[in-house]
Amino acid sequence: MTAHDAMLSLRGLCDWDAALIFCVMCAGGAMAGEPFRQLKGSEITARLAGQEFTDGVHWGLVFAKGGRLLSDERGGPMTVGARDPNVGTWRVEGNTICLTLGEGDPRCREVWVSGRNAQLRGPGDETLDGILRKLNAPP
Repeated sequence: MTAHDAMLSLRGLCDWDAALIFCVMCAGGAMAGEPFRQLKGSEITARLAGQEFTDGVHWGLVFAKGGRLLSDERGGPMTVGARDPNVGTWRVEGNTICLTLGEGDPRCREVWVSGRNAQLRGPGDETLDGILRKLNAPP
């Protein structure tokens, strides 16, 4: 075996070890992550004002300060028409956030968070999963 062959074998072993360590770290991080918890009334305002709730690609809900809501969705569950983005309002009611877009009635949902991950959960509605990021923050 030449020095070059030995180096390639060692390099392969190091790559394998690095990959294994990476997988263990990812699995451990996922298992050790904080569980989802429901936000209460004042926590909802503090956490969502000035944030975007998004899947990072297809849709986003912008919770502007003062209760203004912008929905930039292409066929998502909150879309109300052909306009893009849709404009509406958001407000906290009890321990829920109520979103109004267009002429429709408000849709009130619980807000659940785990780090940057968030879910909007409503009775009889599908859960909306996404991430929270500050407005004008990189993805």
